[in-house]
Amino acid sequence: MPESPFGVARMLLRSSRAMGSITFNYHFAPAYTSLSSSPVHLFFPDKAAFTAAFANQAVDMDLTKVIGKAHDYVLSIGRPATLGEIIQELSDKYPRETKIIVDNVRKFGLRDEYMIPVYGPNKIEACICYGFDVPITDLPKPILNELEAISMMGHRRLVHYFNKRGQQTPLSRRESEVLHWMAQGKSSSVIATIMGISPATVDSYTRRLFGKFGVHDRIAAVLAGMAAGMVRLD
Repeated sequence: MPESPFGVARMLLRSSRAMGSITFNYHFAPAYTSLSSSPVHLFFPDKAAFTAAFANQAVDMDLTKVIGKAHDYVLSIGRPATLGEIIQELSDKYPRETKIIVDNVRKFGLRDEYMIPVYGPNKIEACICYGFDVPITDLPKPILNELEAISMMGHRRLVHYFNKRGQQTPLSRRESEVLHWMAQGKSSSVIATIMGISPATVDSYTRRLFGKFGVHDRIAAVLAGMAAGMVRLD
């Protein structure tokens, strides 16, 4: 099993492609949307055009919320679900947003998605989604079982990676404070006001956190801190 996050992503993408998947998404649980104005993706779909289609919708906060609701639903039921099942569950309450999702899915040749909930310590949860050009009900059961198995193994490896990096990374008091406020979804300017320092200084501490954790964005930094027990979402 690969060690790095991108190694995990490549493994999942390669394995799912071999089973006929044409897109792959790794969505962290809705709790993490406080860190971003768009749905939280650590990794992106196989089709660049499919990614771009949803990126164009990212400014629509209603769409962001309904995607979060879909992932929240899958995590709450504690079992894999199909995109069709999710659309049916949410369409009455969110007709416009679910129509946007369905239209984009159809535009790029997808018939269905297999959405798998995965769990880790300190509430590090995610939905790993595999898109197919056939209904999920047409796929053999062994393929679905294998997708579930590699998803659980990959997520555990990812959490282990962040945990290991966090445990090996002592933080200064100021870095810990910045990380805490990042986990609460505060912007750099708000953190600067809270801490009584300049936004440029906050950015400097943020870059140090990225370097220590070996990550490149706020979400991954918070995940690393959570995996190591350094921070939690209130």
